[in-house]
Amino acid sequence: MPRKICSAAALYALSAVLAGCGDGGGVSSASSVPVPDPNAHSVGYSFTAVGPLAPAPAWTSGTYQAVGVIENADRATYSKLPAGGASITVDRAAKTYSLTLAAGTIAVAPQSFKVPTLTDPTTNTDWSSSFIGYSVKSVIRWSDGVTRPNQDGTGDATAGQYTQPRQRVTTANGDRVRDSFLSVSGTPGRHVSLGAWAITEWPINPDGSQGNSDVRSAGLFVFGDRTAPADIPVSGTAHFAVETPGVDPYDITHPIRSTSFDVDFSARMITAKLAGSLDLSLYSSGGLCCFGWEENVPQGTVVGTVTTTTKASGTAPFTPSGSFDIALAGSFLMQTKRTDNTVEPDVTKAVTGSISGAFFGPKAGELGGTYNLPDLWSGTPESNQVGAFTAVQTAP
Repeated sequence: MPRKICSAAALYALSAVLAGCGDGGGVSSASSVPVPDPNAHSVGYSFTAVGPLAPAPAWTSGTYQAVGVIENADRATYSKLPAGGASITVDRAAKTYSLTLAAGTIAVAPQSFKVPTLTDPTTNTDWSSSFIGYSVKSVIRWSDGVTRPNQDGTGDATAGQYTQPRQRVTTANGDRVRDSFLSVSGTPGRHVSLGAWAITEWPINPDGSQGNSDVRSAGLFVFGDRTAPADIPVSGTAHFAVETPGVDPYDITHPIRSTSFDVDFSARMITAKLAGSLDLSLYSSGGLCCFGWEENVPQGTVVGTVTTTTKASGTAPFTPSGSFDIALAGSFLMQTKRTDNTVEPDVTKAVTGSISGAFFGPKAGELGGTYNLPDLWSGTPESNQVGAFTAVQTAP
């Protein structure tokens, strides 16, 4: 999994496409007035909330129990959140999210994150600012006054990374320094949303400086309106296709790009299928790039390309309450092509993992959960693939 969980989650799609312009309005070659360079400009932005979105848990007030995975103490593997291990409280009026953790290295009860007011991104380095629960229209204004295509864009303020300033806290282990962030994402009109958190603490030395050792709690989760047991169908079948609301594990750089589910309500069984591939650059240092954390590009020069292909599936019963835990099994293939034409053998191995989640919405019309495919190739934390997902039942 990318170590920076939310590094690639784009909150707004702001497009600025340069286009050709005229010859300066008929200015003669003898004129001393220079012809404006259409590519020499500064850009101003303005944002306007243009209307409320359809309901979704990500911006509907309430307290929701989370279903998900939590990073283990070795910081290299993940395990399923226990029942009651995490909850999130959404306060739309106050524009806050409060995350309560009862499991993991750091227990926080609660940790509140304020949704910042969106103003001018040219003065705001945190692009996660958002109007909670509103569609936002962004306008790119070019200083030269030339009209360009796609200079206006409208995006839903449905996701964001909310970061707490570094703070000094008093814990059972004494005074410590804490960094934390929460990422939340949702799709208008859906009954399940998703999120991710990471909270890190460092000890404070006797001289007041920050210590070197640290403890960390991190995880991914889904939350929302769970389907009532009596509302889960008792007959028929259904197919669910995963949606992509914008949380980093489903960024285009992530190798697991296809996930689907088939449910047999009569047999009370559910089947999950995951698949995906990824092209990576191989560096002379032996490093691979990129997984959505391009700030960690390896040193050296590119000496080839590595293509990975992963497939995994599994079938399991779901409980009367609509939750499921599916053991996954499949295969992993890594193929290397070097620029010097040196032939390297393919790497193949068996893949095992798990996928857990639950039904959400009326008549079990939606799914949400997390998957975990540990140690796909290199024996390092970066080779783990952990993701959160939401899925919707497709038409027959």
